[in-house]
Amino acid sequence: MTVATSDLFTQAQQAIHAQKHLWQQTAIEVSQKDLLLPELVQLLQPMFDGENISAYALTPKLIQIHSALKEPNEWHLILLALNPNIRKYWINLAIARCKEAQHMQDPMVLIQRIQALGEASDWLLNHTETTTQLEATPLAKLERELLGCELHENLALPILLRILKFAYDLQAIGKDVQVLYEIDRTHKAFETNWSMGRLLVLPQAQGYSRNRWALQITAQQSTTYLDTLNTNPWLMLLALIVYTQDAWAAEHGAGFNLCLPQGQSHYAASDVKVHAIGEEGDEVVIGTLADLILKVLTTVGITCYPRSPTSHDLGQTLAGLIKQALELKLWQYRDGGMGELGQFSIHPILSDACYSLPLSPIFGRKSKYIQQVIKDSVLELRQNYLLSKN
Repeated sequence: MTVATSDLFTQAQQAIHAQKHLWQQTAIEVSQKDLLLPELVQLLQPMFDGENISAYALTPKLIQIHSALKEPNEWHLILLALNPNIRKYWINLAIARCKEAQHMQDPMVLIQRIQALGEASDWLLNHTETTTQLEATPLAKLERELLGCELHENLALPILLRILKFAYDLQAIGKDVQVLYEIDRTHKAFETNWSMGRLLVLPQAQGYSRNRWALQITAQQSTTYLDTLNTNPWLMLLALIVYTQDAWAAEHGAGFNLCLPQGQSHYAASDVKVHAIGEEGDEVVIGTLADLILKVLTTVGITCYPRSPTSHDLGQTLAGLIKQALELKLWQYRDGGMGELGQFSIHPILSDACYSLPLSPIFGRKSKYIQQVIKDSVLELRQNYLLSKN
């Protein structure tokens, strides 16, 4: 290994260590950003502490790619491939694989390899004059540590093409510059904490991130509503949903019900159905509570970490949260009458508390934009359902 390739290996090794820290913490301190490759730093979300950048955070696209991979360690090599000095070795391997396919009897082999590269095939076109061989790269040791194989090996071909494809997709994304502040741990700045670009840690992954960078469960249950909701963003979401439901019902127009299908216990409700109510009082099922929450989060611009859950997976998670909401008197459950489904709604004690201090600023003013998104989401899902039936 030459001095140049030795330096490249050291740089890549250092970058991977920093990338692991970035992933585990959801962000990296500004003082440590130089440990990352500059091409990656350009794609991260700057996090502000007042007027100054204090950290660089993961973006929805980086989490989306991580979620799409069967082998999470591929993610680290995708990020390394953003650097042209590292990427060129893997591009050379991909060119060699395409040249190899040209000599095969089945012409579909070459087509399939180019298709797997996606738009990253443009990179190959810029290196066609390069002499290529299927041999170990200067990063072979790192490749083996992360993948259990080296990228020039036959079994690594799908991984090689996938790394280049995702790396190209990442670097081709225009930077969506926005101002994102650190979490206000006094929780007075609700709009700051629940703003576009924020990450919301799934309950089963709590403790991964520092609580000044992402919304997450940060404390045990409290005896006060304010502390409970401020330290558990998932319970805050559930409280906002039933508060919106109750306030909308008071307008005597459209609205929605949260119904429990037969055969489920309200203390293990993993498949709560959302029934949208029209102006004439007609009801249609527009999906599950998990569907509604995912739509609301997407609309507000909040991304789940460490992955975007499926509706089914989130439903399983919500079962435990709904049980908590019932026990803490955030929600209540009422059995249905003859032939009717049981329903969840806001607990009367929480309902009263929302109209007085200390909760009234949150529910009466600061969270209005999320309440509106909840209403708009119900109306949109209802409209989509009705259109699908025509």
